[in-house]
Amino acid sequence: MGKKYCITDGKLYIGLNKDNIQITVGAIDKAQIFDNFDKALNVKSNMKKTLRLKEWEIVKIEDKSVVEEQIEEQYEYRKTIFEDKLFSWDKLVHNIEITYGDLNQYRQNLLHDQRNNEKEICDIYHYIEFMDLNASSGFKAYKMLQERLRDRRRIKDELSKVEFMLQSNHTDLASGKLSRRIEGLNHRQYEPRVLKELFQV
Repeated sequence: MGKKYCITDGKLYIGLNKDNIQITVGAIDKAQIFDNFDKALNVKSNMKKTLRLKEWEIVKIEDKSVVEEQIEEQYEYRKTIFEDKLFSWDKLVHNIEITYGDLNQYRQNLLHDQRNNEKEICDIYHYIEFMDLNASSGFKAYKMLQERLRDRRRIKDELSKVEFMLQSNHTDLASGKLSRRIEGLNHRQYEPRVLKELFQV
């Protein structure tokens, strides 16, 4: 292949559209290539007025490999820019898998704690039922029971949060419904079923 030429301002190139009208193009593979300098000079000299506003110059392209290298460089540049905008799906899937794995493990740990908690509460109930306690022992039993009942509430709330997460869909996440459900656990109030007078402090 002999010497080839193109017309460029360093960023854009002169090319032709499908109607053979001069246009500017952003890649050398779209540029008009000339067999000799005189042809390129003739096109440059008779360029449309709108294109003459730029400072064009005729650039020699030594051989085909140079053109291919320039095309490849521009392709890789555009490819890199495009890839930088892509979502990291592998990372997202990996994080989701870890999150769901952690949630399921957390759920199993909570269920284990819940079973132990219920056994402790059962023991304290029977202690109170079968023992005649004085004021000191009675208060101690009350504090032990209160502590475990509050633990039971925390465990149940955590299990509820896990279930909210595992049962939620993309609409729940996007709409904020999941956040509201979790936040709502902090504002619940117990409604007495029978002994209403106990709560009229």
